Amino acid sequence: MGIIRNGLMTIGALAVIGGVVGGGLAVTGLVNIKASDPHGIGVYNLLHFVFKRYVAAHSVDWTPPSDLSDDNRVALGAQHFSMVCTNCHGAPNTGQNATALSIRPRPQYLPVVVDEFTDSELFVILKYGVKFSAMPSWPTQQRDDDVWTMVSFVRGLDELSGDAYAKMTSGPQPPASANWPKPSYIPGTVETIPSDTERNSYPDADYSYKAPAMGLYDDRLYSDPIVVCAKCHGYDGTGAPTYGEAPNLNIQEPRYLEAALKAYASGERKSGFMQQVASELAPSQMTVLADYFANLPTTYLMSASQTLDSNQQAAYDRGEEIAQKGIAATNTPACISCHVGERYSEPAPILAGQNAPYLVRQLTQFRNGGRGNDSSWNPMMAESHSLTDAEIQGLAVYYSHQVQAQPATTPVSEPEPAALVQQPAQEPQPAPEETQQPSADQSQQPDTGTQTGTQAPTADQEAPAAAQ
Repeated sequence: MGIIRNGLMTIGALAVIGGVVGGGLAVTGLVNIKASDPHGIGVYNLLHFVFKRYVAAHSVDWTPPSDLSDDNRVALGAQHFSMVCTNCHGAPNTGQNATALSIRPRPQYLPVVVDEFTDSELFVILKYGVKFSAMPSWPTQQRDDDVWTMVSFVRGLDELSGDAYAKMTSGPQPPASANWPKPSYIPGTVETIPSDTERNSYPDADYSYKAPAMGLYDDRLYSDPIVVCAKCHGYDGTGAPTYGEAPNLNIQEPRYLEAALKAYASGERKSGFMQQVASELAPSQMTVLADYFANLPTTYLMSASQTLDSNQQAAYDRGEEIAQKGIAATNTPACISCHVGERYSEPAPILAGQNAPYLVRQLTQFRNGGRGNDSSWNPMMAESHSLTDAEIQGLAVYYSHQVQAQPATTPVSEPEPAALVQQPAQEPQPAPEETQQPSADQSQQPDTGTQTGTQAPTADQEAPAAAQ
């Protein structure tokens, strides 16, 4: 007993001495924190070992969704990677910039190290980030589906050629008769609005939570923002570049789109993709962008003549029943109670013709409580909390097929996002809704990957580029 007591006293004494010495070094300023001096090999290996062990230990809590490799997820992840992640991690067949390589510890070149991590480990890194490094956490902790979408793209970086990467991320070609507004501003000269306060941390006075914010990409968001929007939504607003993972904007009403942008910028509405973009926009730009996309000719990714197989037809029928009559057993009202006409002062988004992948993602987030709000009045969390994956799938199939009949300009089966079914411009309809979801024409419904194993629906893609 005495030996144990003496041992503990010795350990305690050494700890006190170590603390005094360490504190003394900190006070004197002798601890070298210069980023200009590389870490010694021992320190580097220790830091990387701790990092990898933490990631491995916590990755067991997460199961990848079954639709992880779907084209729509990969396409959306690619656009975000090109605008944000390449600033530090580079891209296939490119180098890392001089500023990124001056960070300690240095951000790794992902194309050569990504195969060291499992899908779940990549998720942990992207969701939580790494303290005392330049690796940020995901902008919101409530949208795990966003994070899995990033994993879907990052997973394949080691096998992606420079040419293939450039093709994926260059964005759509502008139409020959391109003529769109360029609402620009000079940073620092516009009225600011509160930005995402979810991330406020001590000391608040040392940080600026305002929008417009300075961006990670380039100056196009404050000089020619529609070019940036088109990377995911297309110049026609349909969401074709991401195969419907990004919402169709041209079916919505201007005030709904503007409200959505402001909600993203403030953090009221959650999305690691859109919060990044919207927070860089000036209020005046939001107004112009909303007017532009809402007043485009109404076009869809889904053809009115597209047929359904037996599984899709069953999903469609169930979705139609819910949309028209609701679900009596769970007191869920019919969707048309709010999403037809302009019943309330607060805008409800237009669902007819919306992309199925987006609808699945959004309804799942409403059900799980992770989406956030566009306005002060939003009953969707209450109305959707009892929806099953199959019911969400049915609603996505049903509403994505509510399009006006027009002959397709190219075969519906053509897997090229540029193929669109155009229709005469319509007067703006009441309110739109945005979300990111998998395609609705799927009979199978993959889970979105959760810590508890809960499965969220995604609509199987019928044809990645079908004209809608």
